[in-house]
Amino acid sequence: FIPFVEGKIAAARARLRALGATCDLEVDGGIKPENCRAVAAAGASILVVGSAVFNSADPAATLREIRRQLQGEP
Repeated sequence: FIPFVEGKIAAARARLRALGATCDLEVDGGIKPENCRAVAAAGASILVVGSAVFNSADPAATLREIRRQLQGEP
């Protein structure tokens, strides 16, 4: 995930709102526990998480951490 893309996500979400669109905005690539909250806050409604889970020593723990982050828990 490239951090400057957060601005592009926010711009895409703003454009969708301006058009009255109610569609999902999906982001795929480099999503992990450390950045999932920022990606969602920028406007993504679907996060595709692959490598962070499948390359993890404990995939279940990684998924729990991503869920925890997305629910706004510290």
